[in-house]
Amino acid sequence: MNIRTSLILMLAVAGPVAAQSFDASAWKGYKSFSVSETAGIARKQEPVDVKFSLPATGETPAAGLRVAEEVNGRWTEIPAQFYDVRADKEAVLSGRVAFYCSLPAGGVRAYRIYYGGPADTQSHSTKLVVQGVGQGDPKETRHWMIENAFYRMETYPSSGQIWHIWDKQGSNQMWWFKEWNGKEKGGDPVHWSPNVWVAYPDRARAEAGSSETKVLAQPFEWNYVVGWKTPKTEVVSGPIFFEVRRTGPVPRWPEHSDPAYPDQPKDIVWGEVTYRFYSELPWIFQASTYVTLQDMDVYFIRNNQTAFDHELFTHAAIRPETSGLLAGDSDETCAFPLMSYFHRMPFDASKPYDAFSNSQHSLSNVLPSKLAFFTLFNMGNGDAYANFALVEDNSTTDGHAPTMRNHHMILSEESGSDSFSRTFDYTNLRFNPENVTFLPKGQKFHEENVHLIYRYEGPDSLGMLERLHQTFQHPLLVDWYP
Repeated sequence: MNIRTSLILMLAVAGPVAAQSFDASAWKGYKSFSVSETAGIARKQEPVDVKFSLPATGETPAAGLRVAEEVNGRWTEIPAQFYDVRADKEAVLSGRVAFYCSLPAGGVRAYRIYYGGPADTQSHSTKLVVQGVGQGDPKETRHWMIENAFYRMETYPSSGQIWHIWDKQGSNQMWWFKEWNGKEKGGDPVHWSPNVWVAYPDRARAEAGSSETKVLAQPFEWNYVVGWKTPKTEVVSGPIFFEVRRTGPVPRWPEHSDPAYPDQPKDIVWGEVTYRFYSELPWIFQASTYVTLQDMDVYFIRNNQTAFDHELFTHAAIRPETSGLLAGDSDETCAFPLMSYFHRMPFDASKPYDAFSNSQHSLSNVLPSKLAFFTLFNMGNGDAYANFALVEDNSTTDGHAPTMRNHHMILSEESGSDSFSRTFDYTNLRFNPENVTFLPKGQKFHEENVHLIYRYEGPDSLGMLERLHQTFQHPLLVDWYP
């Protein structure tokens, strides 16, 4: 059997989550493990998520499990979330457990998972508020309001992508973005990707449409997860995190598909997007995967892109990550103003210079190919966002060598949006036929990222981002005892 925590429409606001006294006599046994800090960085409320296996005891599995930690020789129960719990025919209980751990630099702490206990033991409260919006089957909900002490988040009703963000540590104003919809309609999702621009070079100079419009044919079609209407949706909820995972074929986006050409008769790309919102942390974990279901030509694939209105942030900072540095060398964080905030556009030599033009739009600001993190911040009100790239992987579903071309980080600015995007297949002159990249069926693009919402308080905040980056690069180490 597969037991996942039940879907609920509201996780009540509660006070601080405190450790509870623990009477081990009610449990049939325990399995011991330790958590170690090995990078010399003090940790506070760092999430630990680990796979476990235990003897099955016949009771309801998840309800009979608890985590205890040893502090000064005393075992104390701590808040923990068990999920994906399974009991197999060999009487083995397996699954995953998540909890928070605080350790000094170089510290070690002992833990136990107790099993076979009563199912009615007191559960832990949470600081996370999760509310499904609207009516209908809760299992089909994609419109969520999610809030903790640091941020409030809203997802898009149809696709489930992150739509709006409020920085409760900053101005607490809504972060939004306009592609087609203005602020009066709520704007468009600030988290766009993954997406692929499928290339049709033969359309590049052809006319299409009715004789009245004489519009030029678009040499691409845009397959975006923001166009999802009914993706399969799974939810995991508990005291540590709330997770939403959506999967399914990704349709072409009507506004960027030429009506003179018929829709694809087959699904050509498949996507998966996971969001994990933690009760005690200012950041969201996000993972995304794109798989090509057919052979195709593309202009680019993006697996992680955020977009914000140009008036929200005044500056950006980037922290490159260069391979092969000599001992003692390190990359440095670079901060710079966002020109679109000041109604100035990036230089574009192909157009007449106009400092106040709304038409200039540049994707030619190619940053270092690999970034450890980037951040957008407002020096006036403290609103700040940062993105940390944890995992980037290009593989295939059939074992053949993957295709990857011109992997770059792109900064795009125009007088309506500031956006950063991680791009796997990219060319500056996007719609020229010679810039097409062929992707065979079975190409798989996967990323994992952290989206941090924080308050910018000067250069020290950039140092905080560097320290946080180091913790992501050196997670706590779990060792199981025999």
